[in-house]
Amino acid sequence: MTTSCHVLHLQALAEALTPAKGEDVASEEARKALLMRIATVCKNQGSYHLACKKYTQAGDKMRAMKALLKVSVL
Repeated sequence: MTTSCHVLHLQALAEALTPAKGEDVASEEARKALLMRIATVCKNQGSYHLACKKYTQAGDKMRAMKALLKVSVL
């Protein structure tokens, strides 16, 4: 919804959309996929700090660092 409606991502909204860690492997993969999607939306909207946090939670350290570098360029 946020990608199609161009809703601004606030940190509280991103945190509310973040699922809790589960013990099930399938739910963990779904959680990582959702975190990656949230991070991508944040990055596209220019919220690089939040994108970095969500990429880190998803385990993608390379994208997290790239988002953090975008902050320093701005």
